[in-house]
Amino acid sequence: MNKLEAVASTENNGIPNALVSRVNDLPHLGFSEVSQLKKDIEHELERQFDLLSLNNVDLNTPLITAEGFPRDDLDLVTIRLIKRNVNVLRNDLRRVIERLEYLLPLEFESLQRQNSAVQKLEALDTSLVDDDSLLAFAKVVDVKIGSPSHEAGLQSDDLIVKFGTIHALNHNNLYNVGKLVQQQLNKEISLRVKRDDEIITIQLVPRPWQGAGLLGCRIIRI
Repeated sequence: MNKLEAVASTENNGIPNALVSRVNDLPHLGFSEVSQLKKDIEHELERQFDLLSLNNVDLNTPLITAEGFPRDDLDLVTIRLIKRNVNVLRNDLRRVIERLEYLLPLEFESLQRQNSAVQKLEALDTSLVDDDSLLAFAKVVDVKIGSPSHEAGLQSDDLIVKFGTIHALNHNNLYNVGKLVQQQLNKEISLRVKRDDEIITIQLVPRPWQGAGLLGCRIIRI
């Protein structure tokens, strides 16, 4: 890649200036504007992950060889830029959700003053935790036949969007997933998973079985 191509690639992989400007203006945005900003950041995150895939890497792919040298088979400048963008967007998304949580009761009060229907209030509450718009944060692998995961309908390569109350911003490196599994022993946990671009609800009951663990599968971070 020559210098001009590298510059063009960097520009195409950057976060759109309009999105950056809206994030910077976050304290001055209303509820509907912040809700839309949340969706736009999630879409941009998905685009950045797609760019990583186009470069045949993910967030965990090593960029140096076993000998400690930069890999010459990868576009390291582009990949590092995309990883930086992902980190920036994740932080922006966390700020936006915190702002939504602050604005939500104010929006409720405004709707109540306008004698809005209860259904509209419930719709606003749902919009804050819309499962379909949240990013997948983990992948199911190695589902064992006859295990609780298998009986619940989980399949290898399912992408987890929500695991009970746990989602992309609060899983704490999957620690909270394991903690919830222990807390819900022999109790139902509702999962939302992406499979072939569809959102599927799974009811999983962690329990002892003839194999190892309480689920009979492995869950890895993505």
